[in-house]
Order: sequence, then structure tokens, then C-alpha cells
Amino acid sequence: MSLLLLLEWRHVRRDSAFWGATILLCAALLYGLLNGFAWVRFQTTTIAQAENTSAQKLAAAKADAAKFDAAPPEDLDHYDDPRDTRGFEYTYLRRFAVLPPAPAAALAVGQSDLLPSVFRVTYRPRETFLNSHEIENPLRLLLGRFDATFVALYLLPLAVLVIAHGLLAREREGGTLALLRAQPFSLARWLTARFLLRGGIFLGAFTTATLGGWLALGGAAAALYDVVAWLALVLAYGVFWFALAWWVGLCVRTAAASALTLAGVWLALVVVLPATLNLALKHFFPLPSRAAYQDALRAGSDDATKRGSQLLAKYLEDHPELAPAHAAGAKENDFFRTRFAVNAELDQIATPLRAAFTIQLADQQTLVERLRWISPALVLHHASLDLAGTDRSRHQRWLAAVDNLHARTVEFFRVRLLRSENFREFDAVPALAFAERPSSAGALVAALTGLLLPALLFAFLGNRVLRRFTPAA
Repeated sequence: MSLLLLLEWRHVRRDSAFWGATILLCAALLYGLLNGFAWVRFQTTTIAQAENTSAQKLAAAKADAAKFDAAPPEDLDHYDDPRDTRGFEYTYLRRFAVLPPAPAAALAVGQSDLLPSVFRVTYRPRETFLNSHEIENPLRLLLGRFDATFVALYLLPLAVLVIAHGLLAREREGGTLALLRAQPFSLARWLTARFLLRGGIFLGAFTTATLGGWLALGGAAAALYDVVAWLALVLAYGVFWFALAWWVGLCVRTAAASALTLAGVWLALVVVLPATLNLALKHFFPLPSRAAYQDALRAGSDDATKRGSQLLAKYLEDHPELAPAHAAGAKENDFFRTRFAVNAELDQIATPLRAAFTIQLADQQTLVERLRWISPALVLHHASLDLAGTDRSRHQRWLAAVDNLHARTVEFFRVRLLRSENFREFDAVPALAFAERPSSAGALVAALTGLLLPALLFAFLGNRVLRRFTPAA
């Protein structure tokens, strides 16, 4: 086998298509990593700015409270006084819930450019901060970002197609296959040497570009496990496409037929099947209309505002501990009591609407989990997003933590705003409680199995064809 590999190396050195495809793929991979790191830096900078703003405002509240205690100013508006709950919440408090990028986020942007990662959480209704607006170009959001996972999913199979589609067919078309059969080695060993050498160099170059690019661009050392896991998945994905090229090359007569067949399989597995699955999700589990959701909230808000006094009476009946102790207190905080009553009514309207959306989205995710095995591209995509921390499930867990923070924030300020208490609890304001889910070795093994089993199947089918192969065939 070593002699065969040495002889084959002489052919590989002069194979311009092989080296061109390998170099272009590695260049695309490095560009994808560069884009991924740029997006992570943007997210990190945005989160740092939010946290700095929060810390500066909190420090200003403490400093102003001490200053006003030492020298009480005349005619100080309560909205400018951090010792007043209204002033602290309105002017000083900037509490942000942030979702930091995972250590390996640069590998796969996923939908993290579509899904928000920073919210300013207040006691007001969720919709006031969940429906944040951005000024990003919608066409750019539609097209997505060019990242390393895109290179692995779409471009790596095409590079394998260029490299391996004619390794046997070209010899058959050139009339040299019969001469090879006359040599003192089997056709199986010769063809195995061709695939092993080219596949080893090609995947080795991809591995070197991935690890070298990650370290050169400043990737976190803590993410090396996730990077190596992602690389193992991509290599298994590459082995699948080489095994498919092995089988197809033995079944067709010409290099052109082999290339067309492999291109058709690539189109089916990488483009058509995922698109079909997406259409099926929208058909069987359609998400509720966003316009209808907004219309329902708008109508509910208008109705609740008109019935403010009625809602306030019912709210105080349900929460007698919040009733004013004297008439002056009632007049002073009547606005906040009405506001909390209206907010509670809006929350009752919005809760079933949000629940319907969450249920449909969960059903979609469940179906994707079950059907991703129909295509190696879906397996790799799902596992890549999971390793990079840009998957939908992580974002949903974070949104659940944001909902919990909002509920605790409402409870924290409700009593203090309605009772007009002297505010000193600057460090007691609720903060986000979000715990990352530990990496699952079982999920990685399952994904590798889902990629390698089809590869073994095509390798086995190719060997069966090879055993009864004749040059004339």
C-alpha cells in the first residue's frame, strides 16, 4: 500500500483541480471564520456597552443619593431623585438581560443575527421591551452570514465532487483501466489508495485551516473542545461525501455522469430536503399571525386604558395590601396603581397568545429533531448550532429566564412604587438568572453516528460493486 500511495502522490502533485479545490475551500473557511469572529466581537461590544451603562447609572444613583442626603436640594423633582422609587426606576435604573456569545459562537452565526440578545427589562409589559427594533438591512438578514458552518455544509461537498468524481471513470474513459488490472495489485487496493491519499490531504488541509484559523484569529482556548467536536463532525461529513463518490464512481461509466449524479445528490440532500422540511413545518405547525397578535394587543390596550378605573378597583380588591393608607397617598400614586392594573389586564390578554406561539414553535423543533436524520446536512447543521450556542433551544431557555426576571422585577417595584417608600435598595434589584446547559457527549456521538453510518453504507455498496467489477462494465 505504501508503494501505491507513493505512486499516487506523483499524480496528485500534478492534479491542478485537486489543489485548486483544496485551496479555495480553505480560503473560504478562513473567510467564514473571520466573519464569525467579527459578529462575535459586535455582540460582545454591544453587551459590554449595555453592562457599562447599567453600572454607570447605578453608581450615579448611589452618588446622587449620598449627595442629596448631605445637602437636600430645593424643589427636587421626584423623577430626578434616586431616593424615590419613581426617580430611581425611571431615570437611573438600566437593568439589561444579555445573552453572551458561547465560546465557539464564531463557528456558526445561525440565527443569532435575527434573534435579540440584549433586553432592557422593566416593570412595564413584556411587549414594551421584547419587541425591540433594529436598523439592520433586511436583505442582509434574509441572506444570512457567511460563516464556517456554511462552508462545511455547502462548499465542502462541492469540493469533494470536484476531487473525487472521476478517480475511476477517467481511467476507464482513457482506456488504461485494463492495463491497471494487469498490474500485481488489485483494483480495490489501487482505488483505495487514490481515495485515501486525496481524502487524507484534503481533510487534513481543512483541519489545519480550522485549527490554525481559530488560534490565529484569537479564538478562546476554552472553546477548543467545541471546535474539535465541530471539526470531528465536519470530517465525518466529508467522509460521507467521499464514500458517496466511491459508490457513484463505481456505478457509472463516465466522469460526466458521475459529476452530474453527485451534483444531483448534493442538491437533494443539502438544498431540496431542508427546504421541503421547512415548508412542511410551516404547513403542519404554522406560527400564529404576528399581525393578529399585535392587533389583539393594541385592541386590548385601548380597551384596558378606557376601563382604567374599573380595572383599578378590581386590582385593589385582589391586592388589598396595595391599597393606600390615606387619601394623599391615593392621589399621589393613583397613576401607578392604574398603570399596574392595566398592565395586569394586558398580561392576561397576551399570555395565551404567547403560549400559542411557544407551543407551535416547540412542535416545529420536535419535528426537526426527529427528521434531521434524513439528511447528513441537517445532522451537521443541527449539531453545529448546538456546539456554537446559536441554536433556537438555547435562545428559548434564555427567553424563559428573561420572563422570570420580568416577573421578579414587577413584584419588586410594585410594592415600592405604590407605597412611595424611601428607596435605598440599589443592589437588591433582581438580576437575570440564566444557567448554561452543559455539553452533551451523547448528542455528539449521536450526530457522528448519523454521519458515519450512511458513509459506511455507501462504502459497503461500493465494495459490492467492486467485487464484480470488470473493465468492460
